[in-house]
Amino acid sequence: MNEASPWVRQLHQSAVSAYAAGNLGEAEKLCTELIAANPGFLESLHLLAVVQSQLGKYDKALANYDRALALNPDDAKLLTSRGIALQEIERFDEALASHDRALAVKPNDAEALNNRGVTLQHMKRLDEALISINQAVQHEPGYIDAHFNRGVILQAMGRYDEALASFDRTLDLAPDDPEALNNRGNILHIL
Repeated sequence: MNEASPWVRQLHQSAVSAYAAGNLGEAEKLCTELIAANPGFLESLHLLAVVQSQLGKYDKALANYDRALALNPDDAKLLTSRGIALQEIERFDEALASHDRALAVKPNDAEALNNRGVTLQHMKRLDEALISINQAVQHEPGYIDAHFNRGVILQAMGRYDEALASFDRTLDLAPDDPEALNNRGNILHIL
């Protein structure tokens, strides 16, 4: 965390707690208050952008990602989060560029590799998407989302046995995952 006064750290922790409790409105309010008093507090800018993305306030979120990246342009986590927000509003070329920048900073970042793969999937570039997802799984074998997304991509490619294995692996890691259970059932129906 940046050097900050105890008041700033306490307010930021309150925002983190509100976010963790699902109280996005309170987290947004606290981050906005904190940034008004301390505009360069990177952690709160990042949290505010994440919260605003989840609230569907993408223009504000992207502006805050850009403010945070102006403070730290080589923050792979920020670049990945920005890419996810861009993906949500179907600005896939920009999302891919953001994920690629994150990977230039941190080449083996499983989250960036996974989200890059998801973006490529949306762009109908399935072979590239699978390569990226496979790299995410290689670097973080227990990454649930990567196994799930691998299954989705393999299913879209018509590689049903491999997709089933990916959904089975997802369920090994998260036995009650409703989407993985549903997708596994769909694959079994196809087979």
